[in-house]
Amino acid sequence: MKIGRKIWIAVGIALIFMSLLIGLTERVFQPGTFVPAAIGGALIFFFAIWKWMLKYKIFKNILLFLFATGMVIYFAAECFVFSGVQPPEPGEHEYAIVLGCGLFGEAPSWLLTERLKTAETYAKQYQNCRLILSGGQGRGELITEAEAMRRYLVRAGISEERLILEEQSHNTYENLRNSNQILDETDGEKVHDCIIISNDFHLYRAKRLAKIIGINTDTLAAPTPVGTVGMFLREGISVVFSWLRYR
Repeated sequence: MKIGRKIWIAVGIALIFMSLLIGLTERVFQPGTFVPAAIGGALIFFFAIWKWMLKYKIFKNILLFLFATGMVIYFAAECFVFSGVQPPEPGEHEYAIVLGCGLFGEAPSWLLTERLKTAETYAKQYQNCRLILSGGQGRGELITEAEAMRRYLVRAGISEERLILEEQSHNTYENLRNSNQILDETDGEKVHDCIIISNDFHLYRAKRLAKIIGINTDTLAAPTPVGTVGMFLREGISVVFSWLRYR
């Protein structure tokens, strides 16, 4: 048991470092970013006081129940996350919403770069599609995410006339709500059909929020870089928060 405790404590420390890696490499400091750290801290706490809990059975049972309940909810959310990873191949849409992510100053982060590569490919395949680039200016960012996306796509050969900037949003819900308002202004108030482009781990939550807002969507998955796979862990708690906040 002593070796097992040390292994679990080591796993907890590794999860805390994973959270730091996500935040520092992707500039994504949202509640879900710290999910690995929260799980890691819980593991360290749980196994550090294991001997003490054995002396007080009621505390051990309460902590075990809370920990088990939290893990069940979290892993259920992760199942939904993975359900959106490989969406059906989308067809042509008149509009595509490209969801923003962090910047390094003025440069797209790894995650955002993959979204932009996917958007570029889609835009070149479907020449009549217009792209709504959605993302405001976050902490440490020198320009809006929408402007960074515009610069990237123009350099990639996408006509600026096809690009619509949404520069006020700071989370996924705002991305989609503000983009829907732009669609209302452009095409009139109705239920709009479009495609959402984001990283694979993000698509379940984005599609669910779009449905709540009243947008019919397909989704197109951009790959998640190897160095940021911890975002799958982060996304689980973001899904739980979205279940509670947006219905």
